[in-house]
Amino acid sequence: MKCKQCNVSLADDAKFCSHCGAVVEQRCPNKVCGKSGIPADALFCPDCGSRLVAEQENTAWRSPDVAAVPSVRREQYGQSRRAEGKPSLKQSVYLRYVAAVVALFVIGVAGWLLFPHAQKALMPLLKPAPQSFVLIRGGEFIMGSPMYEGEIAVDEKPQHQVKLSDYYISKYEVTVGEFKQFIDATNYPTDAEKGTGDWSGSWVYDGKEWNQQKGVNWRHDTAGKERPVSQYNHPVVHVSWNDAVAYCEWLSAKEGKKYRLPTEAEWEYACRAGSKISTPFNTGGNLTTAQANYNGNSPYGRNSKGQYRGTTVAVNSFAPNAWELYNMHGNVWEWCSDWYGEKYYEECKAQGVVENPQGASGGSFRVVRGGSWGRSAELCRSAGRNRLAPDYRSHDVGFRLVFVP
Repeated sequence: MKCKQCNVSLADDAKFCSHCGAVVEQRCPNKVCGKSGIPADALFCPDCGSRLVAEQENTAWRSPDVAAVPSVRREQYGQSRRAEGKPSLKQSVYLRYVAAVVALFVIGVAGWLLFPHAQKALMPLLKPAPQSFVLIRGGEFIMGSPMYEGEIAVDEKPQHQVKLSDYYISKYEVTVGEFKQFIDATNYPTDAEKGTGDWSGSWVYDGKEWNQQKGVNWRHDTAGKERPVSQYNHPVVHVSWNDAVAYCEWLSAKEGKKYRLPTEAEWEYACRAGSKISTPFNTGGNLTTAQANYNGNSPYGRNSKGQYRGTTVAVNSFAPNAWELYNMHGNVWEWCSDWYGEKYYEECKAQGVVENPQGASGGSFRVVRGGSWGRSAELCRSAGRNRLAPDYRSHDVGFRLVFVP
């Protein structure tokens, strides 16, 4: 056997040339590959592409002029590849990298298009939600209340199957402080200030009775007194459905994102938070005043009375439901986007499974949900419904937002 570098005769089992130090035979250092008999001038394994390091080993015995051998061999290797019309070593590595990136991109796009659930899984990463919004994974649920649930209202039946897509909903009701930012930025006059509906102001409760009071608007509390800054974390009240929609439009334009009111189906699904359909509340068969802000003098069923606070509380009060949403029961009624239809549930039942329902096609009233600080526990049930005119405003009606990615 002869050395390919200096043509000196060598022993058959020689690994290095005794004259010039060149590697006669190389073995791939990759344990998985382990290819042997690789030519001495090769820098990479032809099978797996691993870099060959044998030429850098056992150099202590070499003569001083051998130090130049590696650079000479690299140049010879490059020349041989160019002569064969092959890309240089650097070009080869770069092309492999580009090919791998393109392959991953193609696989990702194919998965995105062919598997819708992959889109759902990646959506929070591609389009993250604003702070304090929770991703609600879509699914099917039974909407409405069963026949045996309390003093059931006619418009809560029949129960029907609803299928929803993913959506984001705010953990909290919109606060006085947040609504103030909207007013400061736009000088928007609310319905209470404009005096729509043949009356100005809003409904208030002075501790004894409810009255319409002029001059009351979003700046005021439930009794019609101007709120101190310390209560700017309470839900804004004395706002109509029209005002809530105007707030959504302003915030959408300000942030370049889409905000809206929840549909009635989205609201109930989020309120239940996976709780059993047989229970009236997401807390189970009863709702105490330690769990929500409602009129404790009117408990649910035959349960014990509780505290009556007589006003709103901060939007982060009490423990949230299983989906981290606060005050879905009580505190303030919350506007939904739907038109109210008394027979709407019957129409849904006749359709079978209703996908992403938007409410009645028209009407005179909008839906509100959740009950309030001044109402009974009965009205705070997950399935409880109420209806109000779009320009109605009161001491116990507010709203929360849905974010559309």
